[in-house]
Amino acid sequence: MDVTNNNVFLEFDLEGFEEKDVDVKVEDNSISVKASSEVKDEAKIGEFTSYEKTTKDFSYFSNLPPVDSHNVKTDFDNGKLRVSIPRMNDGG
Repeated sequence: MDVTNNNVFLEFDLEGFEEKDVDVKVEDNSISVKASSEVKDEAKIGEFTSYEKTTKDFSYFSNLPPVDSHNVKTDFDNGKLRVSIPRMNDGG
């Protein structure tokens, strides 16, 4: 987490996840990032069938300084999630 006078920046390496797998919530001066994916595979070898299911989960939670939770910006590119949140000014 990088905190400046105007913004809070966070970056996550979520390789193996797609953007649709990721959920970002900012509320009550905290951030929650969750990612979940499931891959099912079926292979037939002769008269036998093999079923395999792989699941991956990621979870992150942190308190934040006072931020504007209505103006959160996210960017997901090549497994990297970048989050930018404006800090609240002294006036609230």
